[in-house]
Amino acid sequence: MEHDNEFEREVKEALARVDAPEGFSEQVVARARKRYPRPATRFATPAWRGAYAAAAMLTVIMGTVHVHQVHEEERRAAEAQQQFARAMDLTGHALDRVAVQLQQGQFGQITSVFENGREER
Repeated sequence: MEHDNEFEREVKEALARVDAPEGFSEQVVARARKRYPRPATRFATPAWRGAYAAAAMLTVIMGTVHVHQVHEEERRAAEAQQQFARAMDLTGHALDRVAVQLQQGQFGQITSVFENGREER
């Protein structure tokens, strides 16, 4: 039995917790950094983050300006369409008046306006 007790004691000693030597973790980290260097991350520096933020802001501003320009263009197109419709309405009325005058036999008066540049009565 003494042999069993000695064996158990040896196993306990072999499996006993042992604190790491001073500076061990730093050495492991240094060795890992040396063996597996970090890839260059120049685009993750604070200066680049600022550039990314500025680019994002510029994109938002340009998008806002574009939307404003589209709305302004649509407003102008609607205004031009209203002006065109009004001009066509006035032209239609004027042509209707000319047609009535032609039907009433006032053709001579109309031609004299074109020939002399003024209306004769």
